[in-house]
Order: sequence, then C-alpha cells, then structure tokens
Amino acid sequence: MPALLAPRIVGAARWAATTARLVPAALGVTLLAAAPRLAAAQGYGDCAGVAGNLVQNCGFETGDFTGWTFTPAAVGSAAGVRIRASHSRFYAAYFAGASAASYDAISQTLSTVPGQSYTLAFYGANPFNGNANNGLRLLFGGATVFDRVLPPSSYELYTATGVATGASTVFTVEGYNGLTFEAIDDVVVVAGALPGTVPEPSTWVLLGGGLVGLAGLAAHRRRTTPV
Repeated sequence: MPALLAPRIVGAARWAATTARLVPAALGVTLLAAAPRLAAAQGYGDCAGVAGNLVQNCGFETGDFTGWTFTPAAVGSAAGVRIRASHSRFYAAYFAGASAASYDAISQTLSTVPGQSYTLAFYGANPFNGNANNGLRLLFGGATVFDRVLPPSSYELYTATGVATGASTVFTVEGYNGLTFEAIDDVVVVAGALPGTVPEPSTWVLLGGGLVGLAGLAAHRRRTTPV
C-alpha cells in the first residue's frame, strides 16, 4: 500500500478530505473537494470487477497503455499514465496537450454484436483551477457518442451509448487540456445497461491517494509548461 494512504479504512473519508485540503495548498493549486457521490449505487469501483466489460487494461494498471493504441495529437501531444492519480487502485490515464482541439487518442478494437447497443462509461476528473480549456470525446465505430468540456470536478462518472454495426468496433477516447490536465480511469464498455454496483469501502482510501497524485501531476505540469 502506498505510504501516504490512510493506515485504516475507518475514517478514510475524513483522511481523504484532509489530504484534498492540505496537499494542493502546499503546491499552490486549487483542488475541488472529493465528491461523496463516488459511493452512490449507480457507480462502480474497479472496472475489472464490472461484469461483461470488453475493455482491456481498463484501469491502466499495467502502468502504461498496454492493450490500447496511442495516437498522439498533431500539435502539443501530452498524454500518458500516472500512478496515484486514480479513481480506483493505483493508475489513471491523463491528457494534458496544450493545443486547443488537438486531441491525443487511445483506442481498442472490441468484439461486438451487430445491432447491439453498448454502454460506454468512465470516471473523469478536471480538478484544478476550474480550467474550462479542455475537451474529451468518445467514439464508437467512428461515431462520436460523447463530446464535451469536463466541468471542474474530482472524479465523476460519465456515460454514453453506442450501437455496433459489425462484429468488431473501434472504441476511442480522445482528450486535451490547455492549462493543467484531465484524468480518466475505470473505462467500461458493456452490452446493454451498465451493471449497478457499489464501490468497496477502500475506494475512499484510494481516492485520497489519488488526490495526492493529481496534485503532483499538476505541479509537474506547471513546472514544465513553457512560458
């Protein structure tokens, strides 16, 4: 278990809230409070536990884009996988390309049933400084099914729906962020509706560690962004 994680599950929510307040202040960034809705019944914890999930390396727990095809943005590419900036477990993917509407992309080819409707879901975060200069898109079989600016938030659940037209379908996630970064984790594609599951109690502990990682990544981005 990472050293900064709470030593006990009991009181983990309080520990995460304290981490959210103290760590970003020390680094000079503004971080929104952790959202209690992470424990809502309509959400889920680790994507590997979602029945029928078609996505490989859905939580980026290999520490890289294994199972995904990475396509860099034409201008200002900046994307990767970061430890302890996660919604669950240890890793999450991030998009930090500085050029507006120049998207980095990761994709997988999924086995699908023609005519079947699929639910696409992920946890996304845009936690620093209320940055609205960002974009995140989901494509399913080349059709854009999700395209929006992520509002200022810690990890929240986002969903979309796509219909397969063949026995294989390319699923793509595209993102950019002009000021700091946005993170995604626990990516799910399932046939039909998203199964309703409740996260493990340890999700609060991992969220606290994730807040530390998010703060560190933002600080690194500020140090390395050209003036």
